[in-house]
Formats: sequence, structure tokens, C-alpha cells
Amino acid sequence: MRIQHCLTISTFAAALCLLPQISQAGTTKTQYMLDIIDLQPGVSMAQAEEYFSQIRPIAAKYGAEILSSWHVDGKIMGPIEPRLVNLWRISPDSLKSIGQDEDYQSLQGLRDRTFKMNELQLLSLAAKEGCACGLQAGGKYMLDILHLKKGVPLKQADKYFSRIHPVTKDHGLSPLASFTVNKSLRGNLRPTLVQVWQIEKEGFMKGIGSDKRYKKNIPLRERTFEMKKTILLNMTAQAGL
Repeated sequence: MRIQHCLTISTFAAALCLLPQISQAGTTKTQYMLDIIDLQPGVSMAQAEEYFSQIRPIAAKYGAEILSSWHVDGKIMGPIEPRLVNLWRISPDSLKSIGQDEDYQSLQGLRDRTFKMNELQLLSLAAKEGCACGLQAGGKYMLDILHLKKGVPLKQADKYFSRIHPVTKDHGLSPLASFTVNKSLRGNLRPTLVQVWQIEKEGFMKGIGSDKRYKKNIPLRERTFEMKKTILLNMTAQAGL
């Protein structure tokens, strides 16, 4: 995580366009998906919520649910500027059934009028630690999408974060959940790790960036991550749709 620079609603329907890939992305019974997307020009959050009020019960029939939803308040760094992020828990065996559901199919026009489907980023995830679920509406969070450098093992990233977490906690940024990326299902992102942080104090970035313990570990950070590819988003948790 680069401190100087560093999930409401998205479109589950797009995930269903990728059913074969999703079903093959992992072997566990329960898997996670992260979708990151923007709204069409002139579309409001209320219109997006209208779409999801109809999609959610359809997904629930087949064992799919949104665990957490976020509005994106702003981009700290990275090549994308989405409005919405969702973390889903999906049962791979049920996805094909959702895609064939007549009620779901009838909503595809509304979906395409609401979301910028050509900009959708969809990631298949495996839980590493923590849980980004049951969040209080209005809470502040940060999404951290990271790319390991070629040949760098995950244990090197673990080493970095074991050193950094005490520093971030001292300044009001606590690690909430960590995921490894099984596969990029749609979009041009090819990250290795996805992390969700809870923001507990304003001004945390300045405090962390000036901390001697953080500065001491910058060389390890640079050896571990492709920092130019890092994506950091400020987010606000939303109530269940």
C-alpha cells in the first residue's frame, strides 16, 4: 500500500454473462466475487438501487448474495474511477440457473441503461483472512487492489503487512479483510490481492506517511508490489439493498 497516494451496488447481471469462467475459477463450494463499475451518464444512485431491488431476490433463489456494498467517494490512486463496488458470495453450482432465470433476463435492458458495462471490472476471489460483511451503513472504508511483482511470493506481501499493520492501526486505518485473486473474469485488471480497510480516523494517510516505521519499510514495499498499478478507493458502506 502506498500511503502517499495508497465495496452499494454494482451489476451482478454482468457476472452472469461470465458463468462458465466463474464456475471454473475456484474449486471451493463457496467463492467470492468483487465487481467494480460506474453508472451511465445521468443515472442516479436511486435508479441503480431500483435495479438491485429486483435483482437481489432473483439471486437469492439460487444461493447468491451481496455481503457488502459501497459507494465510492473518490479515487486516491489508480487507472479506474468507479462509482460502485460490491462483494458477493456465490455458489458456483447455482450461477447457471440464475442466468437462465426469465425474471433476470427481463432486466438486462434496465441493466444496460443503468451501468457502463464496457467498464466493468469483475474479480473472482478467495478469502485470505477477515470478513468484509455486516458493515454499518455510513462507515468509511478503503479498497486496496494490489499487483505483486513477477516472481514475488505471497509470503513476502504477508511479511510487509505484518510490519505495516501496527503502524496503520496507530493512525486510524485497520485491516478488515484480505482476499487473493483467483482470476480476472472481466476487465483489464490482473491483480494479486484485494484488501478492505476500515477508516477510523481522518488524516490517517498523513500520519502513516510520516511515521518512521512506515518509511523504514518502503524499500520492502517497492520490492514486493507493482506500485504504479495499485488502486486505492475511498468508500462508504451502504445499507442492504
